[in-house]
Amino acid sequence: MRRKKTNTAAIATAVCFAISFLFTIAVMFVDVAAIGPQGARVGLARMNGAVRDIIGVNEMWYDITKYLGVLAILIAGAFALYGFLQMIRKKSIFRVDYAVIMLGVIYSLTIALYVFFEVVVINVRPVIMAGEDAAQASFPSSHTMLACVIFGTAIPAFMRLSEDRKKRLIVTCACVFFVIVMIAGRLLSGVHWLSDIIAAVFISSALISLYVFLLQWSKESVS
Repeated sequence: MRRKKTNTAAIATAVCFAISFLFTIAVMFVDVAAIGPQGARVGLARMNGAVRDIIGVNEMWYDITKYLGVLAILIAGAFALYGFLQMIRKKSIFRVDYAVIMLGVIYSLTIALYVFFEVVVINVRPVIMAGEDAAQASFPSSHTMLACVIFGTAIPAFMRLSEDRKKRLIVTCACVFFVIVMIAGRLLSGVHWLSDIIAAVFISSALISLYVFLLQWSKESVS
């Protein structure tokens, strides 16, 4: 049974990464048109332009998602602190719970992807932000990716660290709620193209699937 779960997680991870890659290629080469600020060219232009024209810009949702991003970082920091205290108490990083160590790996991959897409600019924002002279890189939505990865991995991590069913349910519901609010809110804020949000969901799903696979693999290894 555990081997079956591990294989399923591995397949899910591969599929999510493949979809993320193919969608990125589509944004780069399909229906590219100069619909961005200062004539910036944007992929999937018809879809992105239509959604932008309907939504516009909403500063309230921009602020809500900004603070939700801060909450996600605080949760990541809480897991990091938990792991650090474990390391101090057990006097070895190798004795820190595997689920927490793997969270560090996933967080590191998320940061690496963020830096990569800051250097390799796929799309720029549909608006020029206050205080900026030009539109910034917007693909994928870093706030959406960050929140989805942190809240998404928090669920299986907490399942591994706690046996309290009530707490597990509360954490799961809260994390799912925050993910939904971030995805919808970041889109409604109007500071990203729809393709930025979709890409962030695909990439974060791949990273969450990878985390689940690593947890399942560890269970199978010790059994």
